[in-house]
Amino acid sequence: MKGAQDMTQEWAMQAQAVFQRNLDTVNALMRARSITEAMAIQDRFLRETFDSMLQGSRRLSELMVATTSDTMRGTAPSQPGR
Repeated sequence: MKGAQDMTQEWAMQAQAVFQRNLDTVNALMRARSITEAMAIQDRFLRETFDSMLQGSRRLSELMVATTSDTMRGTAPSQPGR
């Protein structure tokens, strides 16, 4: 059960970070003074979103593997990467 809670908490933290990044990007786009500046903001947003998605997927995968391993062994969940 602890492993599922850890995965849910991780997912919630990632969702909050995505929401904040989206909000920050919208605000930055609203302040953009040129098309070039807006395109640079969008480019940065896409790169950061992709990197964040990869890191989040890796973290959730680690938690899933740890939870599965702990369940198979019948032990309490470990905390990989923390």
